[in-house]
Amino acid sequence: MHWLRLRIRSLIIPLTVRLQFLLLLLLLSQGVVLLRAEAAALDPAPTVAEPWWRHAVTYELLVRSFQDSDGDGVGDLAGVQSRLGYLHDLGVDALWLMPIFPSPSYHGYDVTDYRGVNADYGTIDTFKQLLNSAHALGMHIILDVPLNHSSSHHPWFQAGLNDPQSPLRSRYVWRSTIPNWSALPNNASHWHQVGTDYYYAYFSASLPDFDWTNVDVYQQLSASLKYWIDLGVDGFRLDAARYLVEGPNGESDTAATHAIWQRLAAEMKANQPGTLLVGEVWAGQSTINAYYGAGNELDQCFAFPLAGGLLASLKSGDGTSFVNALSPMLAAGAPQFFSAPFLTNHDQIRIATELAGNTASLKLAAAALLTLPGTPYLYYGEEIGLPNGTNTASDQAKRTPMPWDHTLGSGRGFTNAAAPWEPFATDDPTIEVASESVDPDSLLATYQSLLALRHSEPGLATGSAEIVPSASAQIVVLKRVEVGATLLTVLNFGATAVTPLTMTVDWLGNMPAASVIFGQVTVSTTLTDGKLAVSVPTIPPQSAAVLRLGDQ
Repeated sequence: MHWLRLRIRSLIIPLTVRLQFLLLLLLLSQGVVLLRAEAAALDPAPTVAEPWWRHAVTYELLVRSFQDSDGDGVGDLAGVQSRLGYLHDLGVDALWLMPIFPSPSYHGYDVTDYRGVNADYGTIDTFKQLLNSAHALGMHIILDVPLNHSSSHHPWFQAGLNDPQSPLRSRYVWRSTIPNWSALPNNASHWHQVGTDYYYAYFSASLPDFDWTNVDVYQQLSASLKYWIDLGVDGFRLDAARYLVEGPNGESDTAATHAIWQRLAAEMKANQPGTLLVGEVWAGQSTINAYYGAGNELDQCFAFPLAGGLLASLKSGDGTSFVNALSPMLAAGAPQFFSAPFLTNHDQIRIATELAGNTASLKLAAAALLTLPGTPYLYYGEEIGLPNGTNTASDQAKRTPMPWDHTLGSGRGFTNAAAPWEPFATDDPTIEVASESVDPDSLLATYQSLLALRHSEPGLATGSAEIVPSASAQIVVLKRVEVGATLLTVLNFGATAVTPLTMTVDWLGNMPAASVIFGQVTVSTTLTDGKLAVSVPTIPPQSAAVLRLGDQ
């Protein structure tokens, strides 16, 4: 029996050791988990960096009209590079370049090569030099890309035009008969006959629409965007973003269009997370908001309804139109920061012409724009009050050369040529950069002050926003709140002064310090039972003021 007891003991001891070892491993693993949890609490995961455009102001320009560097009367990329100092001093953070690709037209929205540079503007190396110089100044470059259509001179379209059997023909929308697209106004006018077939072109016969249901179109154009991102481009302005894929009755804003933008956004962000995608969605606010989606589509869209409402109020002297356009944008929550507000752009009559050159109104327009949430966009020349050219309604009249000074006679600092590619909009010596730069009361000085203010007060870029009720229809008050401060923008659209003006806002804590950080007014405050009365004795006609209420 002794040998049996020894045998049992020899079996039990190893088993006990194994159990103890397993228990020790379990305790150690629990300790590792606890240590990792403590380490995570002490050193949390890094937060995602805020996109650069949240605090940016962007400046749109037509390269052809900005600065000529080689004396041929046509602006070019080297010319833009030579003016970066001016743009930096003005306070803009990014440049939106209207199309710079090879094109048979002056405007460039009919592209023949999505990876090239228009020979009038320079070369790819010239562009790289501009890009590097802008980046050295902390400025970003956004390219305007028309992806809905190409030029009718594009090699793909020409191949399909000349050979119906060419595989490249299917990269565009062709039909053997004109379809009955009942949702498309003047449907037949968008179809253009070649032989016995018709191709679709929403905007004009020279701008045939791509067929984005063709996988080759997607692959080729997405690769073109990646080409520019790899060069260092910071984003894209997406022309005619609503129209990529039509619905069965010719509808725009289709689910297929949204799906393409979502896919492109994911690919571009994977390639470079900081890439900005801003869309031209010329539509109502609810349609615009849909392109933000769940934050997985476009980063921004231009605020067309807001621009229209602001212009209407500037003309009427009544702030109601502006409020009616601003309210749904603010009510949308997150999309208010995805908005890209502007005054006018290259497709519209310039704000200076719309307001008949009234300097007070133009300064008010600037103040309204640059105190809004979102990322404001300026159109070149707005800062000096540049009007349209003689033929006001033509596109060229909206895109005339920039007048810098009078030192070069007819060239006005834009060119050494006998004449620029398009006549200047005006020969008025007071509407130019040089004269306004030395006038502290000029429109240019106002823009410089507002841009500096926007950069010094984070609340103007990213603070929450709400409209404060006003007893006067000609007054609009916008409250912006950021940690540590509340800002009140007061806009008087009317032709008469408002005296006195009192605004009431909810307030927690002590009586705040009140100061005027823009405008020629005074301010006082009274705190009673959590209600702060902010009083301004006089708001002059067609004027703006920004008030800062101190730490909460």
